[in-house]
Amino acid sequence: MLSKEAFVAGITIIKKAFIGWQFDLNDNVQVNLWYSAFQNLTDKQFNELVYEYLSNNKQPPMCIKSLT
Repeated sequence: MLSKEAFVAGITIIKKAFIGWQFDLNDNVQVNLWYSAFQNLTDKQFNELVYEYLSNNKQPPMCIKSLT
């Protein structure tokens, strides 16, 4: 199961890579919605997903499905 710490770390990496990405880590509704989509992944799987996304995309994710 994905730890909250690994989830926040992955989202932070995406935010740093795409400076204009409007993901608010202080918005509990947004965080919980996105976390629920990935909660069954391991920390390693989520980390790999984040770096794969960064390697293959020039735009920030527009929705949860763009990361899956």
